[in-house]
Amino acid sequence: MTDSEEALRHLGARDPDLRKTLALAGAGNPPAPLRRWLADATRHLLADRLKGVSIDPLSPAHEQIGRIAAGLAPALRAKDRIARAAAESLLRLSIKLVTDARPDFSAPEMLALLFAPLREADADSRLALAELRGRVQEAGVAQLRDMSLVQAAALDQILGAERARSEAQDRANVLDTALAVERDRVRELREKLATAEAHAEALKADVARLNQAVADHRQIGAHGTAELLARMRALLAGRIDPLLADAADALEIEPPILEVVRDRIESGRGVIKGELRWLDESSD
Repeated sequence: MTDSEEALRHLGARDPDLRKTLALAGAGNPPAPLRRWLADATRHLLADRLKGVSIDPLSPAHEQIGRIAAGLAPALRAKDRIARAAAESLLRLSIKLVTDARPDFSAPEMLALLFAPLREADADSRLALAELRGRVQEAGVAQLRDMSLVQAAALDQILGAERARSEAQDRANVLDTALAVERDRVRELREKLATAEAHAEALKADVARLNQAVADHRQIGAHGTAELLARMRALLAGRIDPLLADAADALEIEPPILEVVRDRIESGRGVIKGELRWLDESSD
């Protein structure tokens, strides 16, 4: 067993109220070996006297001290003077240990967590302001300096919190405005989309009607062409051809019967003119 381990083992018997140990911690700038021993001693004492109390070393400094103070609260209110002094010394050693590792700790939050453990169990926290007034009336200059320092730090933290809240509110207002603009834009785009979709449906219906009209026109045109071809075939084969045949026969007779030829030709021309009139009427 090393000397350090031996010292830790008999620490409670050799320094029951831990004032000697506390004095070592407050002695200017102790050498590194002594600082390590004090840290080990503090952890050893906490483990021994705060059984069942879990302290997360990764949590903020003020939360760690709040847990330690809550665990030491019964001893801090003990009637036995040595037990009470030992608890007070261990609390101060703990604060030194934790804050050395977390020098940026929040003093106002730590003091707020120490308020309940350091008071009597049945003390009414609603009377804290009246008690503080009494302390201010009776305090010396050094105490007033300490209390004013605490108050200044608390006010600075409050002002910082107010500034942060105001900035957060300003950012929230800006975001609300931007959100409202985006909502209006989305609504406008949805309206435009609905209009475009309706227009597209209307165009689709127009295209369908045009396609149907083209198909109908093609069908009608095909029917008209077939009718026209049948009429022309009937005209040429059934009416023009017999007239021309009669005219040819009349020319072959000796002497040629020119009156017949002339009559057949005139009849053929009459038939052709009639068909031309029919075509003109059909195209109107």
